[in-house]
Amino acid sequence: MNYFLKGGSMNIEKLINRYLDGETNPQERKEVEEKLVNDPEFATIYTKLSEVDTLLQKIENSVVPEDIHKRVLNSVKYKTKEKPFFIRFAPALVGSMMSFALGIMFSSFMFGVQDTNTNYQSSYNNDLYSTLEINDVIDYYYDK
Repeated sequence: MNYFLKGGSMNIEKLINRYLDGETNPQERKEVEEKLVNDPEFATIYTKLSEVDTLLQKIENSVVPEDIHKRVLNSVKYKTKEKPFFIRFAPALVGSMMSFALGIMFSSFMFGVQDTNTNYQSSYNNDLYSTLEINDVIDYYYDK
């Protein structure tokens, strides 16, 4: 029986890996041991997975240092050092100052234009009234 072609290879590999890790129950252990004797393809898969497991156990201890978690935590702490107060709030302060300056400019422009218009209208009105008064005086004296 070809386990790779039948689609059962994943279950067989899981079973063998569990057997190699010592996680099988007595019934599964018995099943694996019987298949090792009776099924040459199963024995081949078992041999290959056993070799991989042995290599992984050798690599596991030599590649990963025992203090890896401390190294990772220290590097994370170093990179996330808190910035000074003025640097953290600089964008907000600059934005507030720009808004304040624009508000001052806008209000001075608006009130400045309004004052100019008011002065122009009042001088025009004064001229109009003075002109009307003179015309009234002229009409009064010359028309009657």
